[in-house]
Amino acid sequence: MSLAGTNTLQWLVAVNRRMPGRRVRLLCCCCLLHFLLPAMAQQKKTVYGVKVIARTPVKSIRGLSVVTDSILWASGTGGMVGRSTDGGSHWNWAQVRGCDSCDWRSLYAFDANKAIVLNAGAPAFIFFTGDGGHSWKQVFYDNRPGVFFDALQFFNEQSGIAIGDPLDNKFTVIRTHNGGRSWEADAAASLPAAAPGEAIFAASGTSLVTLPGNDVYFATGGNMARLFTSGTNWKAYTIPAAQGSS
Repeated sequence: MSLAGTNTLQWLVAVNRRMPGRRVRLLCCCCLLHFLLPAMAQQKKTVYGVKVIARTPVKSIRGLSVVTDSILWASGTGGMVGRSTDGGSHWNWAQVRGCDSCDWRSLYAFDANKAIVLNAGAPAFIFFTGDGGHSWKQVFYDNRPGVFFDALQFFNEQSGIAIGDPLDNKFTVIRTHNGGRSWEADAAASLPAAAPGEAIFAASGTSLVTLPGNDVYFATGGNMARLFTSGTNWKAYTIPAAQGSS
């Protein structure tokens, strides 16, 4: 401590003996700020920025799945899927054969080898890879007019769910119980009903959340904003959010 600092402390002790407690505390705070503020101002400011670590052949990246700090998968327009095993420093990109017009908005990766992609729009495709993206197998297809899937998630290694916008006034729900290698649609009678003008947010797969115990949550917007929950016996809760034309 400097000589000035030592003298100041000695002075504070002397003042403490002569002044009431409240005034002493106030005076002590002012003196501490006098010494602390200049020291804080001299600290080096942290500079934040964005660093480009890789260039991609994709016009628009729409899906991202982070498995570990090292294993990352990404997907996007043009049927492209990429994988990194070194934290994103280097990527291997490939186009799923026959899907050059697919927009892979939903992506789920299990590890460095297994991953699943789901496109937005019609016809709807789900492709599965078990060899790190070197080859892809079509495991689901839906060519109904107006089909539009919004999100894909898994509960565990075997069970997963995908949801889509309404067809015939009911939301689309499909499920897998073998790790994504095949998919089945929920019975029409069990599908959650949609209000006129209501749809699921097409937010790169983030409008759907799964929790332990097979609990499912997804959010909607449009003419009505609601939160749907459960998964077998669906319940809907209105979200008090402002609605607009855009």
